[in-house]
Amino acid sequence: YLKDKAIKEAIRTSIDIIDAGDSTTEIRRLVDEAMCRTLDVDIGLNYFGDLQPRLTRMFNDDTQRLKTHFPIFDEFINGGFPPKTLSVFVAKIHGFKSNVMANMIARQVLNGKNIMLASLEMSEDMFAQRFDGIYSLLDINRFYFNTQLKRDLITRLGQVKVTPNRGNLFIKSFPTGKGSVDDFRAWLRELRMRGHSCDGFFFNYLNLMSSTEVAKGSDTYAHV
Repeated sequence: YLKDKAIKEAIRTSIDIIDAGDSTTEIRRLVDEAMCRTLDVDIGLNYFGDLQPRLTRMFNDDTQRLKTHFPIFDEFINGGFPPKTLSVFVAKIHGFKSNVMANMIARQVLNGKNIMLASLEMSEDMFAQRFDGIYSLLDINRFYFNTQLKRDLITRLGQVKVTPNRGNLFIKSFPTGKGSVDDFRAWLRELRMRGHSCDGFFFNYLNLMSSTEVAKGSDTYAHV
């Protein structure tokens, strides 16, 4: 009963938001909160009281992590990235963040994972060029122009394409400073509707995203 009432109120408020021409991002929050309305009370985890069942859960955790397929990385992060988590690569400018990420993605795809990559800096073709270099091991500055290297590139990428149990890689560019979480959700939804499941989602990079929460005109620090 409470949930139904909350949903009706959220819908009425959403109509007012639309009529006023305000940001529709608030509608998602209103509906999400309404869907969670309940009388159930969760007091959280009793650290000492729930010690045994908690450790049993931890010891028997069979979470399927997304491996980077860089042995040293996977060792540091206990076997790979856990699902439904956000991992951030941080380094100085020109610190090879994008290159490391691209090489991880390339290895994951070869090992059967479906990876989606959102670029807020480079075009789709420019980012794809990096994967051409990774998969072919040819000179990235020459293989589009040298006749023999063109042939080698086609041959080697063709071999990668027919790799048994290979995953898929989708690259989509978003306007710099404009792409937001809502845009990413819409893209992933379109991919799912066409039968493409997502094992890992990467985006490059955080400071070039648009916030769906912070009001326009706020300072850069609050925006990020």
